[in-house]
Amino acid sequence: MQRIEFVQPGELRDRIIASVLSGKKTATSRLAAIFDLEQKEISKPGDRYEVVDSNGSVAGIIEIDEVRIMPLADVGEDVSSAEGGFFEGIEDWRRVHVQGWQSYAAAIQGATSDPNWSITDDTPVVVRFFHLVE
Repeated sequence: MQRIEFVQPGELRDRIIASVLSGKKTATSRLAAIFDLEQKEISKPGDRYEVVDSNGSVAGIIEIDEVRIMPLADVGEDVSSAEGGFFEGIEDWRRVHVQGWQSYAAAIQGATSDPNWSITDDTPVVVRFFHLVE
């Protein structure tokens, strides 16, 4: 079974996992380019993932219900809300995610041979909706 690790180990990951385990967080978002960079296939409904906590242990298992690929500009409040109540709206969601995704920019620029690659409104985002299985 594949594993999923939400952000870097630490307090934020622990808070995110608590939100997953409580059923409050039912979605996660990632740039499509990161899947390409890591040579991983985009999830599909029915895929299951072991949720890894900050200690490297399995905290639970989630199953993907729906996958949406859309331009960043089209990500809406439904996604912000489904990501567990960590955001004060879509603008806050976008600010936090873009800031986190910037750490991949240099690697994506190198992988695409595009030194001008950057995150824009048109950048494809993969939103995976899920439920906790166990």
